[in-house]
Amino acid sequence: MPAPTINLDYYPAAWQSPRDGATPLAIVVHGTGGTDSRRYLQTGGDRKVSIHILIDKAGTIYRMVDDERVANHAGGVLLANGTFSSRLTIGATTYRGAQVNRRTLGIELENLQTGTDPYPDVQLLAMGWQINAWRQRYGALPVTRHATIDPGRRSDPVGLTVATIELWATRAAAAAQPRHYRVKAGAGANVRAGRSTSTKVLTVLGPGDPWAGYVTPGERVSVPGFGASNEWICDAIGRCVWRGLLDEEPYAAD
Repeated sequence: MPAPTINLDYYPAAWQSPRDGATPLAIVVHGTGGTDSRRYLQTGGDRKVSIHILIDKAGTIYRMVDDERVANHAGGVLLANGTFSSRLTIGATTYRGAQVNRRTLGIELENLQTGTDPYPDVQLLAMGWQINAWRQRYGALPVTRHATIDPGRRSDPVGLTVATIELWATRAAAAAQPRHYRVKAGAGANVRAGRSTSTKVLTVLGPGDPWAGYVTPGERVSVPGFGASNEWICDAIGRCVWRGLLDEEPYAAD
């Protein structure tokens, strides 16, 4: 996909520090819990927080901390037992507190975190674009949720699993656009919880029923009369239908 709009109006954030030679080892995705967090993330508020990237609902990327520097986004707090609430394990090494920040890059998604406030496609595609850009620079960095880093205190990004985040990275890399289909199989088509025949069937579409989503690679399936393909058509929340059971509507490209 083309690069999203990059905005520097809130750069640099106040609270940041040197990495002191540390290399980013993971990407942490957050949800803001607000509607306009630009000024707060720039100044740090009473918690002295910051973030490398904020993405608003229009898909604009606000750069706030350089990749080479540490943002205060996932360090957690000191607990009564003397340990920090945040924890990141990469391979055989576990990082805690400020070390989590030194070893990560952070993305904030502007969202109320109510479970009902949607993430627009353009926002998630911009997130995917940024993840891919960082991976081109630093290698195959894993993605994790803030809730995984600090499970006792945080639940963000609400409604987004790591699998869903990775789907959007795949879509952004492929310059994917949502497309529209109809079921061509006389027996209908299973809507599954993932890109494999081993995943749970969530519902069944009937012949001629519509389906819309993104072309996403997955398990290669071969069905007599319908060919063989590793393409699945997955919607914004990760529900998937095998491509071989669908006909694309010629007017449907967004």
